Amino acid sequence: MKSKYTRATHLIVDLFGCENLKFTVDQLKDIITSTGCTYLHMVDVMEMTHFIQMKEGYMAININTNYNYVAIDFYDEGDNTSPKLALPLFSRLFKPKEESIRVLKRGYIS
Repeated sequence: MKSKYTRATHLIVDLFGCENLKFTVDQLKDIITSTGCTYLHMVDVMEMTHFIQMKEGYMAININTNYNYVAIDFYDEGDNTSPKLALPLFSRLFKPKEESIRVLKRGYIS
């Protein structure tokens, strides 16, 4: 039997040397809706770790102010969504000097 991936996509984004480390909930909602995902709720822990629940998955953002570093996990299982559309918006928001982006397909089925 041939193996295939599910529709799940997991973006792992590292942003280094960010000029901006602050954002609003409305900015995150705009980024999420631009991908076709549906924002549900956000949990904020000490303004450094943010967990965003979406109908199609989740986004986690961790901010390290000592190094002007932002780490983002964006996990999406939507049928008509495209999480990669968020990438230029993250760059525009946080203004990193360098970025590392990994795109993983999750939920391998055999």
